[in-house]
Amino acid sequence: MTSLSVQSALGDLKLAARLAVRELRGGLSGFYVLVICILLGVAAITTVGVLSAALRTGLQDQGRVLLGGDLSFSLVHRAPDERQRRFISQFGHISEVATLRSISRSVDGHRAVLVDIRAVDRAWPLTGNLVTNEGIGRDILKKGNNAIVDRLLLARLGIGIGDSFNLGKARITVMATIASEPDRLSGRLNFGPRVLISRQTLRETGLIRPGSLIRYSLRLLLDRGQGRSNERLHTIAARVKAKFPEAGFRILDRTNPTPAISRAIDRFSSFLALISLAALFIGGVGVANAVNSHIARKRETIATFKSLGASGRVIFFIYLLQILIMAGIGIVLGLGLGLALPPAIFSLLAERLPVHTGFSVPLPTLALATLYGLLVALIFILWPLGQSRKIRAAELYRAQISKREGHPGWPIVLLIVGLVAVLAAIVILTSKVRFVSLLVCTGFMIMYFAFAGIAFLLKKGFAKLPRPRRNSLALVRASLAGPTPLLQTIVLSLGIGLGLLATVSLVHHALVAELETGLPADAPNFFVLDIDKSDLSGFGDTARAIVPGVKINTAPMLHGRLVRLAGKPAEQIKPSAGTAWVLRGDRGLTFSPHVPKGSVVTNGKWWPEDYNGPPLVSFEEKIAEGLGLHLGDMITVNVLGRNISARIANLRKVKWESLSINFVMIFSPDTLQNAPFKIMATMRLPGQGDSAREGRLVTALVNKYPDITPIAVREVLAAVDRILNTVLAAIRAASLVLLLVGAVALAGAMAAAQSERQKETVIFKVLGATRRRILLVHLLEYLVLALICTGLALLFGGLAAWAIVTFAMEMSFSFSPVVAAEIFALVVLLVLPPGLVGSWHLLGRSTTAQLRHA
Repeated sequence: MTSLSVQSALGDLKLAARLAVRELRGGLSGFYVLVICILLGVAAITTVGVLSAALRTGLQDQGRVLLGGDLSFSLVHRAPDERQRRFISQFGHISEVATLRSISRSVDGHRAVLVDIRAVDRAWPLTGNLVTNEGIGRDILKKGNNAIVDRLLLARLGIGIGDSFNLGKARITVMATIASEPDRLSGRLNFGPRVLISRQTLRETGLIRPGSLIRYSLRLLLDRGQGRSNERLHTIAARVKAKFPEAGFRILDRTNPTPAISRAIDRFSSFLALISLAALFIGGVGVANAVNSHIARKRETIATFKSLGASGRVIFFIYLLQILIMAGIGIVLGLGLGLALPPAIFSLLAERLPVHTGFSVPLPTLALATLYGLLVALIFILWPLGQSRKIRAAELYRAQISKREGHPGWPIVLLIVGLVAVLAAIVILTSKVRFVSLLVCTGFMIMYFAFAGIAFLLKKGFAKLPRPRRNSLALVRASLAGPTPLLQTIVLSLGIGLGLLATVSLVHHALVAELETGLPADAPNFFVLDIDKSDLSGFGDTARAIVPGVKINTAPMLHGRLVRLAGKPAEQIKPSAGTAWVLRGDRGLTFSPHVPKGSVVTNGKWWPEDYNGPPLVSFEEKIAEGLGLHLGDMITVNVLGRNISARIANLRKVKWESLSINFVMIFSPDTLQNAPFKIMATMRLPGQGDSAREGRLVTALVNKYPDITPIAVREVLAAVDRILNTVLAAIRAASLVLLLVGAVALAGAMAAAQSERQKETVIFKVLGATRRRILLVHLLEYLVLALICTGLALLFGGLAAWAIVTFAMEMSFSFSPVVAAEIFALVVLLVLPPGLVGSWHLLGRSTTAQLRHA
């Protein structure tokens, strides 16, 4: 029996294939929307996959140049000692680079600019080449106090090539400007123009003092004869850790030279891939509409097939094969477009990309995009195809005057559910950030079914509304409650894209409002770093002499690296997504006899002011929770090459937005007060912001104390705002992709709706309705649909934005009427033009000809 059933199924499939190909000879009419929806979704997925793969490959291929060697060993506050240098140098060639921030000053003392300093030795760079705009090589740094700088510094200080500026206690001469720097990404994030000097020049500046915030990086380029395999990298790193267990080295290798950029690429590409998949899924609405329209046009043909004895399975196979062929065309075209876009994008953004990228064809990305396109196509075509399989021939003929949608049967429903589960599993398992992907997939499915359910309820609600007295409104109500699925299509096609766009816009509005008006009244104007303990009294006197009434708050500051938490090495801790940064690199530390301003103890007790006992530490409560720490746990921090263990005495809630001096970890005073530390200060100037007065204060302070580093709060906020705007702009662009796909699906649905309205329009015209009256009815209907779609987008987008701003960002949320107006205008722009153009075209047809054709 099983063999006969298989043979029967194969026979039906062969017959269906012949009939499907014969029907397709008539052309692709009616399939354009299906092909375009699949094409756009697959193209978006392919483009994102190719871009992210190229960036990752670029990081790996250029890892040695980006890092400055095969391995990097970094320390804060102190340079590696001679014993450490000798041990590491046995594996190859070494070079040492020191990086820090300081203030550069014009010779006349009237201008001061924050700069990022890189002091290099004679062996630098081990890999790659420094290129200057003037064609001068790095050897110029060996002669006197010379520097090679970013062009921006010349503009800000008002100087040129050959001129000098002050850095610390030294006068530096600008010899050239940087065109390309090989290991620029290996250091910290830049906040100011780059200044390249020699290690000897750095010593003459006087900026190297105990506790100064300087990062020393010892780069190692392995000898070719000893091998440069990845296994050897790991072996050397392990040997250095074992030899110097308390050194506190942060070790990086060429396989991941810039972890921050790698994480950003992984997260952002995963997010864009999810958005692209959402676009493909929204395009599935257009696919379903196209299939429904195709089946509706083929009702007579299907009825004829069934009258001649064709089984439901043959009918199902005929149109399944036809539509899969069309989906295949869309997938192939989408792959081609997805491969064509990245080279153009790379050429446009070449100067902004962190690495040089080459173009390659990542086969896994193409396979994944093809699989996504095929799965989404199947998910959305099976339901309408299953309906055609279940309906009898007589019902198909009667469907010309009576719409009846049959249930496709539970096997089809279960198959669709299984395909959705497979799609979600593939998305989550192939993502670099699986938990985020799970949340996004869950949220998307909730939104999709919520929009579908609300559209269904609205349709039923319109049907139950009493008939309005005005005929135009009555016709609008009847149309919205009628069999035409325009309401559901508009809500599903545009709702999710508009909801995401509304979320981003409202979050951005809240962030801008917080940055502009959310700062406390006593927020500082400046943070000042690297104040020497011996200079603190004079520093305050100088500031008050320039600006009477200035308020200065201070705290000791040094840096340390967490190495053990609650008895486990830091490498074995699995932190939450929002707290992993605490374990990367060195963190700022302080000590205090009392609870700092902006902090509230929520668990445990603060130590007495005269406490003198075993080391204690106060931890920020949310970060402690993310790291799995509790009251009484022991942590170990490496400070200046020494491991210090302390017990968590209390947990604090920190109000970071107050801009008071606060740290993740605050130790009891006796723990760190004998260490060489610097002072961090905040300065609050009386009255309103006055840039001229602030400039005079900064200039006077840095001229007297050249090794301090003042940072203006407004500059930090401006930098944060630029980063947020860049990220939000990218998300908006992704939202527009969703809207583009939704607009294509909507255009197809409107075309199908206009075709179904043809007889309705003829009846209106025969009964005396003018073209103006019919257009008015259609206009009112589209405006109502636009209002519904806008309301749903703002409802879901507003709730999502409120949750993000209130809980994730812990800020106050405010709704923006401007965003609401923009969303409504966008919906009107997407809905009205195609709808009215179709209506006008329909009204332009001859009534007599249409009646004769009917």
